[in-house]
Amino acid sequence: MWKDLKQAELRGVRERRSGRLSSKTVAKLRDLLEAVRGEPDADVGICFHGASALLSEADGLLEDAVRHREIEIALILRLHELMRGEPARSVAFALQDYGADDLAIRRELLSFVRQAMIDSGG
Repeated sequence: MWKDLKQAELRGVRERRSGRLSSKTVAKLRDLLEAVRGEPDADVGICFHGASALLSEADGLLEDAVRHREIEIALILRLHELMRGEPARSVAFALQDYGADDLAIRRELLSFVRQAMIDSGG
């Protein structure tokens, strides 16, 4: 289930960067988030917060989208900290999809949502 959520979240990130999420991706994210929401470690899952940010934004819940995106970014930064000094092979595995470029993309998405909040007067 988590692997599917991560893949759907990554697809959603690509779609969001190029404009907006497809209804198919929104439905997939909604179903997968519902399936993992009650799991004990959901609140520390990077892809959980990334997917929640995308879904919140699609639903027009911009404050929630910002909160989830900020948590996602904090978790990615924490992962980077934890991997300092680890063997390169371990770092490459742990940071796949969460490297410096990926972090920059998440920050870009956060700025999009913050701008949408300003534009909407919120």
